[in-house]
Amino acid sequence: MRGFFLPLYIEATPDVGWLLLASFFAASIVGGLNNIYGALAGGVLMGFVELLGTIQFAALLNALFATPQYQVTAYRPLVPLLAIAITLLISPKGLLGR
Repeated sequence: MRGFFLPLYIEATPDVGWLLLASFFAASIVGGLNNIYGALAGGVLMGFVELLGTIQFAALLNALFATPQYQVTAYRPLVPLLAIAITLLISPKGLLGR
C-alpha cells in the first residue's frame, strides 16, 4: 500500500525508486526472506530504525560539529544499509528466518 500513496507525500520523479530501494531491501533482509511475518516485522522495524537512527545521527552531528539538522537528512539512506550490515553479522537469515 505504501507505493500507492507515495505521490501524496513526496514528489514523484523517476528517481524515487532508487531513493527508497535501500529501505525496502533492508526491510526484507532484516525480517528474513522466507517468512511473510518476518517481512512485516522487518518493515515496521526498519521504519522505526530509519527514523530514530536519522534523528540520533542528526543530534550527534549537531553536538559534535554544530551541523544543522536539516543537512543530516541527506544521510538517511545510510541507516538502512547499516541495519543490513548489523543484521547479517548477528543473524544471517534475518530475525524470523529459519
